[in-house]
Amino acid sequence: MNYLFTFLLSVFIVLESTAQAPVVIELFTSQGCSTCPAADRLVSRIANESNSKNSNIIFLSIHVDYWNRQGYTDPFSKNEFTSRQRAYSSMMKLGSYYTPQAIVNGTTEFIGSNEKRMRSEISKAKSRAYESKIESAKVVLTDKIKLKVNYKLKKIDPDDRIFIAYVLDKAITKIGRGENSGVTLEETNIVSQLIKATNTLDGEQYILTDKEIYASNSHVVIFIQSHDTLQIEDAIYLPITY
Repeated sequence: MNYLFTFLLSVFIVLESTAQAPVVIELFTSQGCSTCPAADRLVSRIANESNSKNSNIIFLSIHVDYWNRQGYTDPFSKNEFTSRQRAYSSMMKLGSYYTPQAIVNGTTEFIGSNEKRMRSEISKAKSRAYESKIESAKVVLTDKIKLKVNYKLKKIDPDDRIFIAYVLDKAITKIGRGENSGVTLEETNIVSQLIKATNTLDGEQYILTDKEIYASNSHVVIFIQSHDTLQIEDAIYLPITY
């Protein structure tokens, strides 16, 4: 009996230690930036590859608002997203920020259209030491414009912050002004809302949108991020159910 218990415990430990670490790639982008569409296409292509292989790679396209001064207002842009990019710049001591900028798990940054670097950093991040903190989570559509998110964590550290992102799978936009004037952009994994949730092991959060939610064209991502280092420690992709 003791041998069986020891064997099962060993299997559990091995499974925990060899579980593939989630990789979160934040792409800071803008519809007003002429060099961003190449990065958007790259993200879309790698995301499609990842989905087909069932890998734990999560893309978040985050639209900043400082390009709106160029005569075109990006409908997905928010000042809070620009503030998030600034926080990364400050933590990494970059001295500036730019688009398209990719940040992997909150710790590594590079030009978002650099495919070789993107694939290399994803590979590195997948093989990092990983301890899962998210035990379970689900998202339910409660009415046309409201989602209920429930999550349960295995553990939470004092400096952890829990973020919930409401993400549009795909959007097609005809650009009328600015650097991309006349171009029709097809973008994926667009962050519509990013909410800081309550730091608790067992939480519930509602997401209210200003447009009707289509479960077939949206999803939710929960991720845990260190407040002190900005490293993303765990994440989960959640389809929307009814």
